[in-house]
Amino acid sequence: MGCIERLKESTDNALVHFMTRPLTIVRMLAWIMSLIVAGSLVNNGYQNMPNTSKLHCILNDNFRACTFGIAMGILGFMWCCLFLALDASEGYIIQPRIQKCIMLTDLIICILWCILWFIGFCFLANQWALTNSHTYPSGGESARTSIAFSFFSVPCWAILVYLTGTRLRSTAAGGYTRSPDEGSEPNLGKLTPTSSVEFHSTPLGMTASYQMNPALSGINPMTKY
Repeated sequence: MGCIERLKESTDNALVHFMTRPLTIVRMLAWIMSLIVAGSLVNNGYQNMPNTSKLHCILNDNFRACTFGIAMGILGFMWCCLFLALDASEGYIIQPRIQKCIMLTDLIICILWCILWFIGFCFLANQWALTNSHTYPSGGESARTSIAFSFFSVPCWAILVYLTGTRLRSTAAGGYTRSPDEGSEPNLGKLTPTSSVEFHSTPLGMTASYQMNPALSGINPMTKY
């Protein structure tokens, strides 16, 4: 029972540490904002006119605006889920090259999405400014919500760029660390040019003797003299 309790306590501490990391908190905020943008446009982003059953985008009747906002929200949500899972399994990835590739991909995605959210905010705001608010009276709240959280997503992803970049630089500065599974190589630096085995010749028929340097006292000579 004691081992089970200690294992549960260590798991709880690791979970608390992971959930309170700045990178995890900001990534979850980006996850929520992406979901809100996509959800608001999916829910009320398309409406029909009184005299027709055809659906129209509430953002200046521009389907590209609604599609862009929904796609950005869904893809941002998926990226956040993916990298949250990779962050949680970071301790199980022992290959340094794989870790650096994941961090570099994370940084590139964050930079790209920060730029795209800024473009998306400007695009959605411009299309809403060109829209007659009386045309879609029930869709104004959804449009304003998507525009507002598109704007808030820009600094959120910018913070992710800073955090992921800092983590990548610290990992690169740390250098390569040999894992316990890879074993260890012999330390050849301890062998100096003066480390040698001294032999003394004796007349024929007498026993040969030799003297070993203390630095090589652990080496067993295989040749008989």
